[in-house]
Amino acid sequence: MSQPPSSSKANPFGTQLAIETTGRVGSIAVLSGGVVVFERQVGKPTDKKTRTASEIGPVLQSALACCHEQSEPLAFISVAEGPGSFTGLRIGVTAAKMLSYALKVPLVAVNSLAAIAATVFDQQEKRIVAEITPATTLLIGCDAYRGQVFCGTFKKSSLLPTLETSALESVDPSWSPLCEQVEILESEAWTRQLAEFGNDVDGVAGDEKPFRGHPLRPIERVQTDAVGVGVLGIRAAAWGKWTDPFALVPRYLKPSAAEEKVATSRDSGFTHGGT
Repeated sequence: MSQPPSSSKANPFGTQLAIETTGRVGSIAVLSGGVVVFERQVGKPTDKKTRTASEIGPVLQSALACCHEQSEPLAFISVAEGPGSFTGLRIGVTAAKMLSYALKVPLVAVNSLAAIAATVFDQQEKRIVAEITPATTLLIGCDAYRGQVFCGTFKKSSLLPTLETSALESVDPSWSPLCEQVEILESEAWTRQLAEFGNDVDGVAGDEKPFRGHPLRPIERVQTDAVGVGVLGIRAAAWGKWTDPFALVPRYLKPSAAEEKVATSRDSGFTHGGT
């Protein structure tokens, strides 16, 4: 499938609902014909009590209302599948799956770190942030908690191939919005990664915490990460990289704290002959 359902020659990429809830604060965006027509954060970064579960409803309702106002009907939904917050990912992925089923539109899943990179590349291309030399390769670092960091390196040319309609058929068939190169590092390995920062990478982005104590400062994202989800979603839809909503599960990359506690208890019980 070279074009998403409900698209047209005037609007070849249709209307898309993009959902990103990988952190304590999430975001939702609507893109129509590749243009951002709605974006809003879910929760407040300054409010430590903010919860995606309690705040996603009204934002999602507003986004769906925006979708109905577009000249083209909703063509597909995109969602960040992870890695990220356990609770946030479950909420976003579940919402995307339910809407895909209820509205009978296809679904695209994208990697959350790739979405951050796409957000930065897109805002630099649009020159939303002034006086910044556009990066061509980004190192993304996000807090995985318990002394760990989710990380990945992304080249703009590989992550965001040309989206001209005439070039859709010439894209590398191995391109994927899921970006399997993302990994989780312990703090010492992450420190070594930052120490090796050089000619191969010309920018960093992500959470502030992994970069504390280092001269490298993450590029400010003035667009929400849901826009990055949408930017990747358009390409995935254009090249037929659909996701089965019934098979989609959040990509955590690590067990939760509760799961680790249970595993530790079991190991301890076995080692000491407990039951």
